[in-house]
Amino acid sequence: MKTQKELNKKLLEELKQHKAELIKYKKDFEVEKNIKNSLYFFILNNDLFERLKQFEQSKDRSEDYHLKTLSLLISRLP
Repeated sequence: MKTQKELNKKLLEELKQHKAELIKYKKDFEVEKNIKNSLYFFILNNDLFERLKQFEQSKDRSEDYHLKTLSLLISRLP
């Protein structure tokens, strides 16, 4: 049977690991947020908002646009 000290040590190690994971997720979230904000600025700065609205209203909601984007990018590779 483990002592309380051993259990506390194990718990502390687990907490450190989870804290490191949370820090990584927060960093990843901030990177994605900055990319999206940059795209929003590009859309607004280039008067593309109306085109974006039209696209959003006409797009197929059942489509997986993540997969469509990857497919498009792959098709354009040299």
